[in-house]
Amino acid sequence: MFEPTIVSYQDFIGYRESPIPSSLTLLVFRDVPFPQLNLTRDVFILLPKTYNYQSSRSYPVLYMHDSQNLFDPYSAFNHSTWKIDHTLNSVDESEECIIVCIPNANSDQRWAEYGPFKWNSKADAYLSWVVDTIKPLMDRKFRTMVGRENTGIVGSSMGGLVSMYAFIKYNHVFGNVGCLSPSLWYGSYGIFGYLKTEMKKGCGVRGRVYLDVGLKENYGMIDCSRRMRDLLSELGFKKVDLGAVVERGEMERLLMFREDHMGTHSEAAWAFRFPDVLRFLVQ
Repeated sequence: MFEPTIVSYQDFIGYRESPIPSSLTLLVFRDVPFPQLNLTRDVFILLPKTYNYQSSRSYPVLYMHDSQNLFDPYSAFNHSTWKIDHTLNSVDESEECIIVCIPNANSDQRWAEYGPFKWNSKADAYLSWVVDTIKPLMDRKFRTMVGRENTGIVGSSMGGLVSMYAFIKYNHVFGNVGCLSPSLWYGSYGIFGYLKTEMKKGCGVRGRVYLDVGLKENYGMIDCSRRMRDLLSELGFKKVDLGAVVERGEMERLLMFREDHMGTHSEAAWAFRFPDVLRFLVQ
């Protein structure tokens, strides 16, 4: 069984001051094997402020893509982040979770890893790694709530697309999904047909879906997000108002859809909306 080398984020970055609030803990699993693509990759784990002193408590988990852009301006695109650390630091204890931050391939391979429905796609290999290697590792090393109803996957743009794909393909693992400005057009709009097909199998796809788009994005992004909203509603997902608190049900199909009137396709826009994502998926 693989046992990772675990270091603090401060040790990982060396001389730089950590951007993370001191009340949170950020750890790095070094060189986690990625056998599907014959490589290794670091994985980052953000623990909530109560984790180290509420030793009998277990936590929901969110798996997030593009870790380079989530919390550290030094590694982020245009030095702008989602500020997930500040969001996690500010929520009520009842909304706390563990956030597993997975780096992208940092090259053209990001499109392949996050993009299903193309001949050169590596999305199935990437998600197999998340489900078969990373999640068991997190469940073994941390006090996680392991059930699907307490496990979510979140991303934006291409990360939003692969999150929706994971929610459908691995619905027995991920009961919650956050798709911010998702690239639903990629792969000739294949995600729409895939969802329709999978809804006809067994119990179909169920859980909580957060879906959004910024109205300062291009019209194709806006149109695709609205099409997915309409399809989910047609397939039985009940629309929930922004900020609503809804008790969990085993067979629930809930949709929170948001159009951000000033939202652009940017980390700053996703940072602005992330608190609502976290609250809806974790509550």
